[in-house]
Amino acid sequence: MKKDTCINCGISNVPLILGLDNQLHCESHISMLVSENKKEEHDNVSENQQPGN
Repeated sequence: MKKDTCINCGISNVPLILGLDNQLHCESHISMLVSENKKEEHDNVSENQQPGN
């Protein structure tokens, strides 16, 4: 039987959360995923709000 593991670090003996990317993540790495997406979203908004765009 295959154990579910965090897609980032491979840990399997902790609670895993289904991330926005449809992969399982441990609590340490789920926050990294959200932070990266928020940064990308912020960068995209900043680019769209520059004068002349």
